[in-house]
Amino acid sequence: MSSESRSTASDGRLAAATSYERRVLRLLADEQRPAGTVRVTHQDRLVGLDGSYTVDGTLRFEQVGVEFLVIVECKLRRDRIKRSDVQVLHTKLRSIGAQKAIFVTSTGFQRGAVEFASRYQISLALSNGSSLHFTMKTFMRHARTRQERYLLAA
Repeated sequence: MSSESRSTASDGRLAAATSYERRVLRLLADEQRPAGTVRVTHQDRLVGLDGSYTVDGTLRFEQVGVEFLVIVECKLRRDRIKRSDVQVLHTKLRSIGAQKAIFVTSTGFQRGAVEFASRYQISLALSNGSSLHFTMKTFMRHARTRQERYLLAA
């Protein structure tokens, strides 16, 4: 593959990822709107305790007189999301001081990622870009077999 072909393929993946991020943010905003106004920012640069971070998106809204910040990480990948990916999001959450973090992917999550997210109250969601489905950590607890837990994490 020539360098020009690689560059074109890379540009195509970046465009697809950017489109996916925007569609996911729109879906998340639509979920929040019945409760009030939500401000959505794509590729938001935020200052944390240990430096600045760029996140795929943020949702800002007010409820009961309190301003909430939700950071969103979106991954359009072929492989399931690893625990280390969720750990990076957790680091950003703590440094920035956001109230919530949501990790959205097109492919699913590995078991370690689901366990870590459950422990640190990070929401996990699956999206094909036109619909959004949050995983339910209670299903993980009630799954009878290891295979069942793996499938539910998918």
